[in-house]
Amino acid sequence: MGGKKKKTTQTYTPPSWVEGGAQDAMAIGRRIGGQQYEAYGGERVAGLSENEQQGLQMASDTAGASQPYFQQGAALAARGTQQFTDTNIQDYMNPFIKGALDPAAREIREEGARGANALDARAASMDAFGGSRAALMRSENREKTIQGISDLYGKGYAQAYESAVNIWGDERTRDMQGAGRFMELGNAVTAANTTDISTLMATGATDRGVQQAMKDFDYKQFIEDRDWDFRNLGGLIAALEGTKGSYSTTTSTKSEESGGGIAQAIGLAATLVGAFYNPVGTAAKVATSGGGKGG
Repeated sequence: MGGKKKKTTQTYTPPSWVEGGAQDAMAIGRRIGGQQYEAYGGERVAGLSENEQQGLQMASDTAGASQPYFQQGAALAARGTQQFTDTNIQDYMNPFIKGALDPAAREIREEGARGANALDARAASMDAFGGSRAALMRSENREKTIQGISDLYGKGYAQAYESAVNIWGDERTRDMQGAGRFMELGNAVTAANTTDISTLMATGATDRGVQQAMKDFDYKQFIEDRDWDFRNLGGLIAALEGTKGSYSTTTSTKSEESGGGIAQAIGLAATLVGAFYNPVGTAAKVATSGGGKGG
């Protein structure tokens, strides 16, 4: 049934300052356990800065701003590459004819009319053959006038055609030059807008970076404040663990009747209670070793 066994007990006797530290650790642990969840109330991510918003708005507003220049340039380039055979050359000849040939022809006609009038004035003073002579002179004057006009237009049309070709060629050259100029303007508008937008976005990104750094700092401060007890508890436990073995122990041995299963249960409970009240191993630790049951 029951029997005697030897029971050896080692008692650690920590100094009061160690016991006080353990009590502080328990108090901090209770305080941590009683805390409610605390959500961060600030902003974690900085929004777009004012310059970035302006840059995005400008990008939207100026989208396609250079297209009218490119379209005009394309139209001029298309006209500048036009084939001569596709051209109505009369459109270029008529201005020369009206401006140069027609006035000259009109002058020839007027000169012929003045000659005819002079012949009519002289016809009355001519002899019996004056009528025939005057008619001959009128015919010659008329033929001279017609020939002069024919010669004028004969040579003039050749000049008009050559002038038309030159004018047409000059226009095509100007078209291509204009096309290049409009393309340059379109590129300049695009480059200017791109530069302005890039400047706004770059300066805005710098400002947003500063704002983000401030928000990160605020969040870090919140975390530090929230976890202050955790850090203190960790440091305190580490300090208490470091005191183990630095104070005296007392060992005692005695024999007592074994209480069988009940005694063992009581001993285990005592060990658990000691562990509960001394979670870091500084208040008391009980180690039991014993013999077997009696006969």
